[in-house]
Amino acid sequence: MSHWWLAVACAGLLSLNCHASEEPDGSGWVLYRQHCATCHGPDGGGYLSPAIIGPDSALESYGDAQRLLHYISTAMPQNNPGSLSEETYRELLTLLLIENRFVPPDWSPDSAELSAVRLTK
Repeated sequence: MSHWWLAVACAGLLSLNCHASEEPDGSGWVLYRQHCATCHGPDGGGYLSPAIIGPDSALESYGDAQRLLHYISTAMPQNNPGSLSEETYRELLTLLLIENRFVPPDWSPDSAELSAVRLTK
């Protein structure tokens, strides 16, 4: 009896575990998984909603980080807009900006005027 499906399932689980271990636990990834992954996918590449991380990211249309923060803090999560703390929205913004390489990895939303952070690649 062939157990090819078991091999495929194990490979998939290993792949998920390898990917998850690449993401630091203390970062915005924990918050992302809690509040965003259901719609935007586990890596931000899109699922039920548009991609927000990666080459197909839909973030450039917001123009700057201040506009993006305003949008996510008033419209997200879609099933309960504006329900997260200001700190959570800022951590998610930081994750999106760093992962999309709009800012350097050590960037902090306290270190710059958000409207000065342009969302162009």
